[in-house]
Amino acid sequence: RGSLARVTSLNPALGQFNSLTDQKRRRDTMPDLQGIKKAKSKGKKANRGPQDFKKQKVKVGRKLVKKNETATTIKSRKLNLQKQSVAVDRTGKEVSSRGLTLVEILAHSTHYNANMRKECLGGIRDFFELHPMLLSLHVGAVLEKVSDLLIDEDPVVRKEFRAMAKQLMRGAEPAAMAPHLR
Repeated sequence: RGSLARVTSLNPALGQFNSLTDQKRRRDTMPDLQGIKKAKSKGKKANRGPQDFKKQKVKVGRKLVKKNETATTIKSRKLNLQKQSVAVDRTGKEVSSRGLTLVEILAHSTHYNANMRKECLGGIRDFFELHPMLLSLHVGAVLEKVSDLLIDEDPVVRKEFRAMAKQLMRGAEPAAMAPHLR
């Protein structure tokens, strides 16, 4: 076992030898192939020519996207434009230093943001500093609209309301203020 000595059941026609001497004889009669280079065969890619379709590699956990599939996803963002005050014609109307009418200023009194409510009260003060003759005419509408801000949850808004109320008390005629103060 384990040696190449005398095996009797092998067929010499198939290249199986009976003895070690037969193996040596066979090796001597075979041509020497070490000097001959093996001809290189061309690979499959060279035979194909230009490739029209490439197979897409699929990664684990991802879907294979088809080439002819149309993307139907829509991305959108919300753009909130309040009134564009540039386009509004205000000739002949009284406006504040920021270019807002009294109606536009009062519209901010119910805004969800505390800073906007504070700006509303500051805008009313600014409006009546520029147009003090209108204070007696509009004091009822202003007090009705902004009276809820007296008990606002934000302290900055309440402080601005006190400053605006002082200005209204000083500037308005007592006859115009009397129906609103009980």
